[in-house]
Amino acid sequence: MTSAESSRAKDADGSPLLLAEVHELRLRLEEAYATIDALRVDRSGLEDDLRRLRRAASTDAMTGLWNRRFLLDSLDVSSSFASRHGLPLSLVLLDIDHFKAINDGLGHAAGDAALREVAAVLQGGARGHDVVARFGGEEFAILLPGTDRDGATAMAERVRRELETRPWPVREVTASFGVATMPHRDADPGALAALLLESADMALYHSKRRGRNRVTHADDLPRLGLVLPTGQEATGAVAASSGVG
Repeated sequence: MTSAESSRAKDADGSPLLLAEVHELRLRLEEAYATIDALRVDRSGLEDDLRRLRRAASTDAMTGLWNRRFLLDSLDVSSSFASRHGLPLSLVLLDIDHFKAINDGLGHAAGDAALREVAAVLQGGARGHDVVARFGGEEFAILLPGTDRDGATAMAERVRRELETRPWPVREVTASFGVATMPHRDADPGALAALLLESADMALYHSKRRGRNRVTHADDLPRLGLVLPTGQEATGAVAASSGVG
């Protein structure tokens, strides 16, 4: 057999030339997998960055709770879901009593500390799927999916007592609460979120008017001589709650 014939035979049987080609292909495949892995890492990093940015845009920097925007978005989604499926939904609003006196008398650092401590109490009393938010200033909100009137009122009362009996370092901190629960039987489904918010706000306003450090449910307002909001006519009364303090 000539040397050329011998070389062809080796090629056909798995010669060094064929093995070299296989090795080259394997190297290219490994490089391709490495590139894919690198792209996956980059994409994962971008997704993590996006998640962090979304979280930052939805979070209150002072307390670490959700912010007003996130609460309102959650309220829209939750009220629509609860209406479609006939499920209960409650909203608790609370406002720190005499917060201006804390800021004016003890300084803004003491006021900030009080806000963070109240936020911690609220977070500790909430379930994993509840939405706890700083609604603005010294006002907070707790959205309670799947919770009826009795459950929401009991939860608000537990938080109220926790704040009242907590060993505050400088001066005691209390809060007033307004609670509202779906359904509003005669309401337009598209207006349920706004009505729930207005009802809770009116109940909070009434807690302030009755002496603060108490819980009022919106269902009790007619018995107390007040009318639940049915639309824009409630705006003036509800807006006044921000000036009670």
